[in-house]
Amino acid sequence: MTEQQQQQRLQQQQNHHEHQQQQNHHQHPQQQNHHEHQQQQNHHEHQQQQNHHEHQQQQNHHEHPQQQNHHEHQQQPQLLVLVGSPRRDGNSASLADAVRRGAAEGGAQVKLRFLDDYIAGFLRDCRTCRLPNGECGIEDRFRTLFLEDFLPAQGVVFCSPVYWYGLSAQTKAWFDRTFCYYAASYPDSEQVIRGMTGKRIGLALASEETYPGASLGIVHQVQEYARYTHSEFVGFVRGVGNRRGEVARDPGFPAADAERLGREFFARRYTDYRLDTPRSGSAWPQGD
Repeated sequence: MTEQQQQQRLQQQQNHHEHQQQQNHHQHPQQQNHHEHQQQQNHHEHQQQQNHHEHQQQQNHHEHPQQQNHHEHQQQPQLLVLVGSPRRDGNSASLADAVRRGAAEGGAQVKLRFLDDYIAGFLRDCRTCRLPNGECGIEDRFRTLFLEDFLPAQGVVFCSPVYWYGLSAQTKAWFDRTFCYYAASYPDSEQVIRGMTGKRIGLALASEETYPGASLGIVHQVQEYARYTHSEFVGFVRGVGNRRGEVARDPGFPAADAERLGREFFARRYTDYRLDTPRSGSAWPQGD
């Protein structure tokens, strides 16, 4: 190879090298721009994910108190207070309101109902007045009270004046009318029986007379109802009074006892032994 050929070849290599550098220089900004674009895109996606995560946390924080409140609401026991007096401001109503206050203070959900608002008639012959669909034919609101308030409740307190050494007609009618729904002729009687079973039961009575025997028949009746329905008769309060609200002057402080009954209603210790019931030798074991 001549010297002139060598110089030409060297010049070609140099030109190729410069061309390659120019090409690389042209490609590098594109790669750099692509890299910067990719970084921006990744940053944007990361920001979106972070914003979504923060939004999800805020949403969970907003929903959590609602779920917690719903859970706490579900955990509260339900107490139904039934008033069998026709007087809204009478002595039975006063004791009922004391029970309500105490139960609410103790953390229960409380409903107070006057039986006069729901019961318009006594029990009839179900064979003649039951409707074709099995429902009770008496046109009043007892069905609503019984199915929607009583059955879902874990406890019920009956509040009644003492009339002729027995319950008021309204309260007695309540017990009688339950037959329409636990009788086998009612389509959902099995479900009703399950709802009637295993409640906590309380009783508050107002009487004019002070002697103990005035209310013994009622106490016995409610006790037998509790046993019949496998329920627990956890407390009884009696106040003495005749005029409206006079029970507040009873020196035995029945209103305070009624309030305490409500407050302790779902926590009171209950025992009803049989001969073969396993039990401790102490009525109040240590720790109770």
